[in-house]
Amino acid sequence: MRKAIAAFLALMLVASSAALAEPAWMDYDCGHFTISFPEDIDGYIDDEIVSNQPFVMLYQDYDANATFNKSLNVVWSSELLDLAAADPDLYAQQILDVSIMTYEMLGITVTDPVISFAEFGDMLGKPMLSFMYRTTMDYSGLGIDEQWTLYTVQVMVPDEAFEGTYTFTLTTDDWSDTRLLMDVSNSIVWND
Repeated sequence: MRKAIAAFLALMLVASSAALAEPAWMDYDCGHFTISFPEDIDGYIDDEIVSNQPFVMLYQDYDANATFNKSLNVVWSSELLDLAAADPDLYAQQILDVSIMTYEMLGITVTDPVISFAEFGDMLGKPMLSFMYRTTMDYSGLGIDEQWTLYTVQVMVPDEAFEGTYTFTLTTDDWSDTRLLMDVSNSIVWND
């Protein structure tokens, strides 16, 4: 019986120390929505929101010396995306084309671009356009001998109450190791 009690106490101690190791999460009110994330996550949230500029940028396992870090960002645009007039596949292709052009202007070669899906849907009661694309990024043009296959998911939510459109973008090189950013994405709640 004493061995059973000792084993139980040891398990409780391990469970307690594991719970203490878990970082605390905090809620942040961004105006139209609230987002939750670990208090010790790397990144930033700007108080001032400027059209077409990321105001939320959160990193998973941030490494200042790495060429790429898994990230979640949020951008607000003063342009109200008209979902009734949008073709999901065409819009996703346009976004992908602009991304490729931007990377190539920076000296990063992009190959094998593939759109995995593009569709209309619903994000907590608000209409949305979501799509995912994959690209292979070659940084050798920058003198860095590295290549990655990157996966990008974008969710665009237009609403007259927002006076524009929010775009949530998650980028990773490994879907099996993106749980933290997925949990942060799933924490978003509209404030209306």
